[in-house]
Amino acid sequence: NAFEAALREGVAATGPAELVQALDAQWIRASLSELRDLLRRLVPPAESSLARCLIGVIPAAADCFQAREVAIRLEVAAGSSEAVVLCHVLAGMGGVGKTQLAAAYARRAWDTGQVAALVWVTASAPQRIVDAYARAAQRVARGIDTADPATAARRFMEWMAETSKPWLVVLDDVQRPGDVAGWWPPDRPAGRVVVTTRHRSGAWQERRRVQVDVDLFTPEEARAYLYAKFAGGDYGQSDVEIDALVDDLGRLPLALAQAAAFIINEDIDIPVYRRLLDERLLAHAVPEDPDLPDDQR
Repeated sequence: NAFEAALREGVAATGPAELVQALDAQWIRASLSELRDLLRRLVPPAESSLARCLIGVIPAAADCFQAREVAIRLEVAAGSSEAVVLCHVLAGMGGVGKTQLAAAYARRAWDTGQVAALVWVTASAPQRIVDAYARAAQRVARGIDTADPATAARRFMEWMAETSKPWLVVLDDVQRPGDVAGWWPPDRPAGRVVVTTRHRSGAWQERRRVQVDVDLFTPEEARAYLYAKFAGGDYGQSDVEIDALVDDLGRLPLALAQAAAFIINEDIDIPVYRRLLDERLLAHAVPEDPDLPDDQR
């Protein structure tokens, strides 16, 4: 309408700071809500002067975290100056350590100053992605209206597409590809995305996204993990017993963490623990929830 056309002309000619002075009396009579809505569309919120921002909480590093082969592959692929893959999807069964791998990658990117903005999202439901993006919008841009989270989230998507500042978004525990529909971070040179999921699907591998399968510990990784956990104590950790325990538990990182916690808490040795497993007394061979490390609950 004529009001909007004149307002556009005023913004182009004078800029937002002098806009009020340029309005005629008939324009000023327009409702404040209409004026505010038009200004929001015509004049995008200014980028925040905040140098760096971290939104969300990166999970703490697991005790005796292992520098796994898959983590090294991820670092090399994402850190290459010739990399064209901007999104890596870490896919695998529960308990293989996907979240810990993503957290280690994010923590290193943040601590070494590789990114100006890092958003960690516990993305087990689509609304959690929207809410996290809305919070991020408040940090990276000024003048964001938080009354409508979806609108604020879209503003953050626009910021990611427009900014030259390096950013990283981690979507942890996505249940299925459709949960991210409409909320995929834009494919921009300044941005990187890491997704963790239990759901392996060809749908992940679109638009320069790559699925990275996260499997069990290798025998060497499992052995190194247990030796690190039992360091300083006498739990019967001979090479033979360590390898036997690794075989019993199938090299699953979560199972090994639970076994180590139980052995240490109960002050028993590995042969006793293995007998409990052999006798199928599984309910007595894992620690109670309060005794598990935070990253294993």
